[in-house]
Amino acid sequence: MITSTGFEADRPPARPLPSRLEPLLAACRPHYERLHRLRIRIDDRSGDAALR
Repeated sequence: MITSTGFEADRPPARPLPSRLEPLLAACRPHYERLHRLRIRIDDRSGDAALR
């Protein structure tokens, strides 16, 4: 399997987003946030993947 960071919490960008891309960011953010909430997580107690 290819290593993936999955859907991590949003973090500050390394450099400012060009203003011409702000509408794209606004359109994508709700989808990213939904996918972040629905991500598969590892259950710390059993080590199994779990939907929480």
